[in-house]
Amino acid sequence: HYSVSAELTFGEQTITIYFDGEATDAYAEPEKENKYVYNDEDVILTEATIDKTSAEGLWVLALKAEDGDDVLIYMPADDYDGEAHGFSQNKDYKVVLGDRTFNKANGDSGTIIVSIKEEKSTVTAEFTDYDSLEVYYKGTYSTL
Repeated sequence: HYSVSAELTFGEQTITIYFDGEATDAYAEPEKENKYVYNDEDVILTEATIDKTSAEGLWVLALKAEDGDDVLIYMPADDYDGEAHGFSQNKDYKVVLGDRTFNKANGDSGTIIVSIKEEKSTVTAEFTDYDSLEVYYKGTYSTL
């Protein structure tokens, strides 16, 4: 809670400004929900698991849905680096939601950002196909 008053004088004119209330950071991003939005339907994501045992050398980030299809994100381990990676950069990138696979081979555009902090067992994941699917998850994960 803040209370501020200021008196400004411009030549013969004086203006008094007074503020009393809550102040927020104008640059702060609002807290995002752990969810995906597919075709305008919101689905809450409740937990994450990273499978590091894939025979293809890819890690699979599984995001568990509360009521809906889980999200699976396939990327090489080196790309869990917090940088934006587009489908055009690697043919192995893919995001699976139910029976729908988003990847370059299917003609999709998409950007994946995944970062992990192994010492805290936390992961942040974002995905967009710029059309029908937006995914966001930030929280703890378990490992297979």
